[in-house]
Amino acid sequence: MADFTLHLHSPAEEFVPVLMQTLQEEGFQATVSFNLEATRAEQTECVCPHHGNNPCTCQYIVLLVSEKDAERPAFCPLILYGRDAQVWLNLPEPHAQMSSAPGELTALTDRVQHLLQKTFPQYYPETG
Repeated sequence: MADFTLHLHSPAEEFVPVLMQTLQEEGFQATVSFNLEATRAEQTECVCPHHGNNPCTCQYIVLLVSEKDAERPAFCPLILYGRDAQVWLNLPEPHAQMSSAPGELTALTDRVQHLLQKTFPQYYPETG
């Protein structure tokens, strides 16, 4: 399995709640591990490589996704990068170092990828 990426034509602030709701409805739990917007709010001076000193619309969010009712859940990262009404959603390939139960993590990652492909078929996978 390789990294899985979708390119979405949607503002991040609109897509993230839809994604979180979809994951929850399908029996997953997603926890926000990092949110650039929250971190940037604490910064007084920040220069964006895409927007310079202009108001920045960039968003970077890391979600840790797990099975909602698992006793010892595996967590797979789901990374969202948003800019200018577009989102790139990345589900990294699982590696043995990411979990004490690599088989469970691979199965979880496969289920999350299947859900993304089934739920958001109007978007196209990134290639190369």
